[in-house]
Amino acid sequence: GGLAGYVNKGTLVDCYADGAVSGGAHIGDMSSYGWHIGGYVGGLVGYVGSSTVIKCHAKGSVTGNGNFVGGLAGAIGPGCSFYGCHATGSVSGYQSIGGLAGSVDNATISGCYASGYVSAISGNDFAYYIGGLIGNNRGIVMDCYAMGAVTGGENSSHVGGLIGSMNINDVTHG
Repeated sequence: GGLAGYVNKGTLVDCYADGAVSGGAHIGDMSSYGWHIGGYVGGLVGYVGSSTVIKCHAKGSVTGNGNFVGGLAGAIGPGCSFYGCHATGSVSGYQSIGGLAGSVDNATISGCYASGYVSAISGNDFAYYIGGLIGNNRGIVMDCYAMGAVTGGENSSHVGGLIGSMNINDVTHG
């Protein structure tokens, strides 16, 4: 399974997880706050805020019974920096689903990739924000790529090979 359900103001370097992860709220094997908020499932971390993550990876499959599901992190919050990370397992969930991260909000993702199959969970024909790398992005993404197939349900929207939805109004260039 994963490493942690919730990380805030931390630093993770050269960490990895290689087991399958499934669940619904801040799922992780080493620590979990146990909040039931309907999502935040990641191969390494459920939710990350105000943290630095360097050269970490996850290779197990990830299945989320809610929103914010990612191969490495379910959601990456404000103030985070991810460098040289990757995820290789398959990912499935309901909304905001990504091969690396389900959602990125005011964070920087650099030199990262995802190679697993990304899809809406079986029977969810209305999923949205599904991306090979990031499902819903409001951050800065540099030198990243995705290689896995991406599929949504019959009525899904915002499905992309790299990013499902990108809100460029929230990206600041300095």
